[in-house]
Amino acid sequence: MITRRGFLKFVGGSFLSLASLSAYAVGIEPMLLTHVKRYQLTPPHWPAGLKLRVAVLSDPDRAGDLMTELLSEWKARGCFRASELSWAPDAAIVLRLLGREDDYLPEARETANTSRWRQAAIAFLSGDLAGAADIYADIGAGPDEAYARLSLAEVLLGEGRRSEADLELEKAMAFWSKAGATAYLRQGEALLAEAS
Repeated sequence: MITRRGFLKFVGGSFLSLASLSAYAVGIEPMLLTHVKRYQLTPPHWPAGLKLRVAVLSDPDRAGDLMTELLSEWKARGCFRASELSWAPDAAIVLRLLGREDDYLPEARETANTSRWRQAAIAFLSGDLAGAADIYADIGAGPDEAYARLSLAEVLLGEGRRSEADLELEKAMAFWSKAGATAYLRQGEALLAEAS
């Protein structure tokens, strides 16, 4: 038989268990266990003077929150263009992966006097991957150009345009090979194998 004391212990224990579980899910994990770590790497055969930027996203919700924060700050500063070269290419990739292109495009298109970095990000997020790759090539941003070409090759293969995809993959793979970027090389080789 359940006593009043036993019932109250059960209810109190259940409440404390639920509260501690909620605290972990809402406070501890997202605030204390999410870490941003920065490394300075120089891969073998990496071209001198070329910066390497890598964004590793293991939590799309957190990536979305960070994009919201970045874009809010950018919009609050009047879509300030001076710092775009340091974040626009990476933000374009993340926004495309999250399906949030419209969080950037309206303000980016309306602002006069756009930088080449912004023009490339607009092209990339608008689906003009060839245009983005060409702009990145003009700027001399090899990693960004190669990523845009790799993305374009994926789209072209999905549309059944194998010969055009092969041309874009060849250009991207040439850069990744020179840079020693084995993960991207494997991704390109997987696309080639998939289309065969």
